[in-house]
Amino acid sequence: METPPANSTLDIYRTDGSKPNIDSAKATYQNLLGGNFISKDTGTDVPVVKKKISIFAKKVWDKADDIAIKPEISFQLKNKQTGEAIGEAKVIQTQAGQSEATVQ
Repeated sequence: METPPANSTLDIYRTDGSKPNIDSAKATYQNLLGGNFISKDTGTDVPVVKKKISIFAKKVWDKADDIAIKPEISFQLKNKQTGEAIGEAKVIQTQAGQSEATVQ
């Protein structure tokens, strides 16, 4: 997808269904359950009709210096209705001495 659907925003949520609260304490780890585009006017789902989507994922470690060996983080798209995996899983490995890593 070259551009997001008009007048929409990407809504990302965690496995427990809650949305991240900017001021709240972060969990040790968070699993990304999914994301969908939401209409800014109605708050309802905006279907994406194009099949090709480019997604960039970025992992930033809080207090990175306190974590000597950072675990690999993997991302994979799944079909919301069937649960079937789409494409290959992407893995982010944060290098020693770094606090963030990005994958496309």
